[in-house]
Amino acid sequence: MNHEYFMREAIKEAEKALHSNNWPIGCVITIDDKIIARDYSRNYSLRNRLAHAEKNALEQAQPYLFDKKADATLYTTYSPCVMCFGAILMSRINTLVYGTDIDDTGFAPHRGSLPQGYEREDFKLEVISGVLEKECRELFVKNRFGVK
Repeated sequence: MNHEYFMREAIKEAEKALHSNNWPIGCVITIDDKIIARDYSRNYSLRNRLAHAEKNALEQAQPYLFDKKADATLYTTYSPCVMCFGAILMSRINTLVYGTDIDDTGFAPHRGSLPQGYEREDFKLEVISGVLEKECRELFVKNRFGVK
């Protein structure tokens, strides 16, 4: 599994978000090292505060994930918010890989604060942070300071 390769694909999605005046967050989901879904943050372009990159990609991936716990990995350029983290758990993703979390708004580091029911085996989730962190951080900072 090449985490850097798939994170670069997520970065491509984040660049699409940046160029469409959204927060530059991108996501890809893989099974068996094949991309099954990809998307980017569309909050502003869709005028929908729920149109996060991870949620958008998870909706595309549901046909692959619904019936059984697939060996799926979700790559995102930014640590998922609490809404997206919950959707990742409910979708039975096995591995979460993210790039950065500049302002500690992502939920991945706070998993221990979930209710006990989420400790069951079917909610087991490996979390890997800091993959291409510098690139993900630079892309996010570009948006923050209005640089395009």
